[in-house]
Formats: sequence, structure tokens, C-alpha cells
Amino acid sequence: MLFSKAGKSRHVYMNSSANWGDAAANLQWNDMYTFVGDRSIYDAAARVFDEAWRDKPVKGPWFEHSTDGGSVVVAWAPTDSKSRKRDRLLNTLRKVKCRGAARGAGNANGRTVIRSAPDVIRGEPGMTVARQMRRLWNAGCDVKIGYTVMGKDVSKLLRGPGPRGPVPLRHLTQDFDGDGVFDRYFHLKAYTVNGVIGKNKKATWMSAGSSNTSGLALVSDEAFTYFINRPGITKRYQNHINYWFDHFPQSSPTSRLTARRVASGEVDPYAKMEMD
Repeated sequence: MLFSKAGKSRHVYMNSSANWGDAAANLQWNDMYTFVGDRSIYDAAARVFDEAWRDKPVKGPWFEHSTDGGSVVVAWAPTDSKSRKRDRLLNTLRKVKCRGAARGAGNANGRTVIRSAPDVIRGEPGMTVARQMRRLWNAGCDVKIGYTVMGKDVSKLLRGPGPRGPVPLRHLTQDFDGDGVFDRYFHLKAYTVNGVIGKNKKATWMSAGSSNTSGLALVSDEAFTYFINRPGITKRYQNHINYWFDHFPQSSPTSRLTARRVASGEVDPYAKMEMD
């Protein structure tokens, strides 16, 4: 959403994981980040919107704009094979080191903290990210993943045996009436890294926006925001994911009959959700 003027504010760009519908209003946990007074970001977003309105592609299949000395990057998909090689999430995870975080970064033991709330993580893109998360957990990073929809192969990889056991996971869905169908769920699409990235022992990095970690996200129109070495916003998202990982509302118990109907496929627990 873009507003050239709203009250006393000018050049407002609002980027969110939420759609405009009943689910976002009543059933989902979403986020929204608002830029105010940054003309360069506003103009970049307006360019993408205007070309979409005319049904014309922006320059290239992947468009980025950076500001604040490169510490904030806004970007828009779809991608192509060339732009996928510049995947900021994967490239960052590949550079992460799990030990040796400087004071004030990482956790109390100097381990790099990684938090993930991808909503959907499935398909080859989901597996590619999951392999990195599994590797980093095995290497000693402090990893937690909260998700809504996870591919079976991704789940098998992350829950499988390893030197530290399975990666900590939390299914952020709630069936509040016991009918076997999830009613409320996390719709956030965020990743945070706090600790060691490359040679930087006090690094922070995060991404948020509208894109799931799935095949469809690579080829559809999605919005991204990256914050690089901006500890304030990164730690706020990290703490937000931590809170819901530990305090997500419990589901109501299901009856044996309902459980059998879910197991047989007669009831689809994900009937109210988009699966990609």
C-alpha cells in the first residue's frame, strides 16, 4: 500500500504478509512494516505498482532498491534463473557461523540465533532452505522454526536424527473448536539471523514480506524487505517469533471419530489455508 500523503506524513510504503480478507482480519497472525518519509523507497514501490497496473513488467524479473547505505533493501519478484542465484536468504545462511558471536550478539553462549516463521516451507525451495537450517542446527546454531504448512520431505529432514537431534519446530496452527480443521494460524513470512555472518561477529540480518518459501513464490508477484545490520528491528522480530513459539494457543481436543476422519482424509485440516 502506498500513500503520497497521510495526515502529516508523506511517502508512506506499507509492506505486509496480510491479504485483504476475512482470514487476515480474523484467523491469521500477520506483520506489516511501514516506511514513512523515505522518498526513494516510495518511488521504487510506486514504479513497480504503476507497471503492474499497466500489466507491463518492471525492468527485469527481479527488482531491488536499497537505501540507508545498503542496510535496507526492498525487492519484488518474480525471479528467473539468474536472479535466483542471488537469493539473499540462501546466500546469507551459507555464510553463517554458529560460534563466536561478540558480546551483545547471538545468545548468552555466543551462538548465532536463527529464527524462522516462513508460513509455507515446501517444494525444492523449501528443501534448499531446510538443508541449510539442518546444517546450521547440527553445527551448533540456536535455531527455531515456526511454520504453518511444511512439505513431508522437509519435515522428514528437519525432524530426523542428527548429532543434536531434530531441529526445534513448532506448528503454529490452532483448531479452536475441535473439528479437525485449523482455524487460526501464523501467516508471517520472516527469517532472522543474529550472530556471526562471514567475518562479522556482531551481525544481524532479517527478511520479511509476502513470500512463502515455496516454488510458487519464485514465479509469482511477491514483496520483500531485507534489513542488514539493523539490530533493533531484527531482534524485535526474533523476540516476536520466540514469544509465539513458546506461547502459541493450544488447540481444542478432537474426538476419536474426528481424528479417524482426519487420518482417512475425509476431513482436511488445511481446508481454510492456501497451501503455497
